[in-house]
Amino acid sequence: MAKKKKKAAAKSDVNKSQAIRDYLKAHRGAKPQAVAAALKEQGIDVTPQTVSTVKFNMKKKKGGKKPAVRKAVASRQDDVVSMSALLEAKKLVDKIGSIEKTKAAVEALRKLS
Repeated sequence: MAKKKKKAAAKSDVNKSQAIRDYLKAHRGAKPQAVAAALKEQGIDVTPQTVSTVKFNMKKKKGGKKPAVRKAVASRQDDVVSMSALLEAKKLVDKIGSIEKTKAAVEALRKLS
């Protein structure tokens, strides 16, 4: 029985997924059946379905949003000012005279509060 295990281990020394990834990097756009046939010529027995799965997982690992990006988007939504508030702020700036004077007035108001 030990001899059978050694023979099985010798056959599985090749990482089939890595062989598929290497072949796909060298031959971009190759179809799963062509990849399976080419690897079979090299002595690696894989099915087109296995090639398809590995190819899909290669694409899947590249994409995706990171949690930090999602947090940044959420914080930007908190900072959104409505159009009506902007129009009211513009009216206030027009009444006071300039943005600098308005900033000074808002700062003085903040100190009073």
